[in-house]
Amino acid sequence: MKKLFIQPFFLLLLSISQPLCLLAQPAKYTAEKENIIGKNIGLYNNRPLYINNSNAFILTGDQPIARLVKGEYLYGTFMLAVERNGKAIWMQECEQITSIYQAGRMSWKIADKAFPGLQIVLDVLPMAATTGMAIRVNAEGILPGDQLIWTFGGAQWRRQNLSWKLDIMGQPELLSWGYTPNDAKSNQVSIKKKSGYISLIDSSENKKLFTVACGSDSGSEPGIGEASLWDTPLLFKQAQSGKLPVLKGVQLLQEAKSMYWAFEVFPGDGNPEVFNASTIKDKFSTGLQRIRSFQNRLKINTPDAYLNAVAPASVAAVDGAWYPPVFVHGALQWNVRYPGWRTIFGGTMYGWHDRVRAEAKYYTNSQVRTNDKRFPEADATNQLTIQGPNSRFYGLGRIIQDQGVYNMQTQFFDQIIEEYRWTNDRELLSFFREALELHLTWQQECFDSDGDGVYESYINVWPTDSQ
Repeated sequence: MKKLFIQPFFLLLLSISQPLCLLAQPAKYTAEKENIIGKNIGLYNNRPLYINNSNAFILTGDQPIARLVKGEYLYGTFMLAVERNGKAIWMQECEQITSIYQAGRMSWKIADKAFPGLQIVLDVLPMAATTGMAIRVNAEGILPGDQLIWTFGGAQWRRQNLSWKLDIMGQPELLSWGYTPNDAKSNQVSIKKKSGYISLIDSSENKKLFTVACGSDSGSEPGIGEASLWDTPLLFKQAQSGKLPVLKGVQLLQEAKSMYWAFEVFPGDGNPEVFNASTIKDKFSTGLQRIRSFQNRLKINTPDAYLNAVAPASVAAVDGAWYPPVFVHGALQWNVRYPGWRTIFGGTMYGWHDRVRAEAKYYTNSQVRTNDKRFPEADATNQLTIQGPNSRFYGLGRIIQDQGVYNMQTQFFDQIIEEYRWTNDRELLSFFREALELHLTWQQECFDSDGDGVYESYINVWPTDSQ
């Protein structure tokens, strides 16, 4: 049993947490318990927070800016400035920024010599059970009159899969993408009952695409500002909206008192929520409760502080890749369904056995159970490089769903077998055994038809992808 655990566990860490494994080089980051800590790193957008098993996420990074995103929509960007005695600085421009990532949430500790003794702690995390983000601020070393200037806005319909386009692994230039005021063009911004609302209209169809409801627990009503003036925070605070409208607000800092914001998405013409102070705090509390549940999935204590921090982060990544009823190939890039690949192992190791069983059922339900295709047949329209639609490859035992021209079901069945070895799940066995037998027949007849025990490899690994 110990052997079964160790091998897939470390393979999972290497595959899902690959960027963090580069810490063998001179380290930019330190690790403390379950925290990955950076000091004045200066990078944006390198810490996505996955939202509730969907293609929604909060794009954060070492710099304290948070973007709310789903599908093709950028719902808006949140940022804060500190003001004291007539001087104000956006937090991402402060001199001392410590970033702290912990299993699905992001925090920053922020200070600047312009505000002696003041330290701001900013926490951002996904809401539970909805598309939204919740924010909390605490401060110490406050002087009378110290306050925060906040803004949220810049909704866009990008008309492309932003899980791919906002992943720094494919677009490293995003590491320097800070605030862009022009994102607020064509936004509709309104205030009602101390809540703010940002909507985006599809002008070609004359219909509302979504509304983001925004609120804080301060009790004060937000205003509508002009994004083009953002680079001078005090001017931004005073100015009225123009061509680039965004929400804005001012809140006094108070010692030993947390401050909260909530931003929730309502698709189409849905009626957006009117927030009050208690519901806003609850949005953060329930989101935090969900994040803390990740910590109960894995307990790790090794001599390697980096491993101790990376391992819990992998739990959040595996959860982020669960789009019911399957684990997708990746939580940002490659957030598409493929049977097999690496992510099912994560569900097994971290105890999401109901999810693994659901994926097994989903794919085995699409298995071919008729024997009308019996012989190989290369596809002449693709230069004989792949099998044609009437080939044995697409016959008895083949999983039709989400494979295209590939053979991904070999890895799929291997991982479901591993799940059974861990669980002895009789419900899984009730439908999986027959599916496995069909798969073995398919594999034998497709890849070892001469019975010599040497199986052909056919577009089932990266090196054979284009052969």
